[in-house]
This record gives sequence, structure tokens and C-alpha cells, in this order.
Amino acid sequence: MDHYFGPMMQELASRAAFSVVGRLGFANRPLRRHLQDVFFRSYGQTGSFLNDPVFEAVFGWKLADTTMDQLKGNLISPRVVEAMDQPPEDLRQEYRFPTDRHPYLHQLQAWETLSAEPKRSLIVSSGTGSGKTECFMVPILDQLAREQERVGGNLVGVRALFLYPLNALINSQTGMVPPV
Repeated sequence: MDHYFGPMMQELASRAAFSVVGRLGFANRPLRRHLQDVFFRSYGQTGSFLNDPVFEAVFGWKLADTTMDQLKGNLISPRVVEAMDQPPEDLRQEYRFPTDRHPYLHQLQAWETLSAEPKRSLIVSSGTGSGKTECFMVPILDQLAREQERVGGNLVGVRALFLYPLNALINSQTGMVPPV
């Protein structure tokens, strides 16, 4: 680890210490010296500002047997599947969900549960990057697309309300919702 991450960790520890001591802006010199003594210890030492780095293996999630193309027209509206496959060019690299992709099994199960009658609630607990947003967003977009097909025109009024816990997550979703 020292060969690959050692210099980066030392730099990170040093910058974090400078930042915190400077940001706190204590005028008391003995206090500043004490904080510098503590914060500038090498990472991982007793009492240091940063602990040893932790690396955690992330395992892949189980893929469903079906592709998005196979779900098109059955579980998911063709318009939604096509919109996910062809997002705007500036979002394509990060947000494209191609028709030949197999969704994760927990996504497919969530879509099946949320599209079934009678309507039911669902809790999805899965790791970061596992597609939890798609678990609830795809059924909502599917319902909106199907409703627009039924009425034969533009939908009027609020049809869905998204409440997100973090602004960062909200910002990452901007532009993902295709027009229906």
C-alpha cells in the first residue's frame, strides 16, 4: 500500500491538517501549536487527525436473466426503455442504460413489485452504486408514459413528487427524467 498510496495519504493528511487548523482560526498560539502537533502526526498514529486508510471490496450485484429490451412493452413502456437507452448526448456516458443491459435482480424485483396490483410499498436496501434510484424511478416514469398514452396528449399538473435526502443526489439526477 505504501508504494501506491503512501505519498497520496501523506499529502492528504497534511492538507487536511493545514485546512482544519487554518479554518478554525484560533488566535491563541499555544492552542494552535497543540492542534498542529496533533493534526500533523502521520496518519494512523495514535491521536493523529487521520486514521489508516480502509479499502473495502465491493462485490457485484446479481444480474436479472432478462435484458431491458426484453422488458420493453411488457413490464416497462417502450418509451421509457428507449429514453433510458438514448439520453441526451451530454449525459450519455454516465447515464445511458442500454437495451442490451441486464438490470440487477433487485431492480427487476422492485419494478415487478411496484407495477403489480394492488399497489404496494417497498423498501430496497443495497450498496452505493447498486441502482436503488432506478428501483423507484423507472416505475414512476413507466406509469407517467402509460398515462400519457391513455390520454393521448400532454399530462397536466403534478403527477410525481421526488423527495431526496441529499442535494448531491438531486444534482446528480438533473436531466435524467425524459420528457413524457
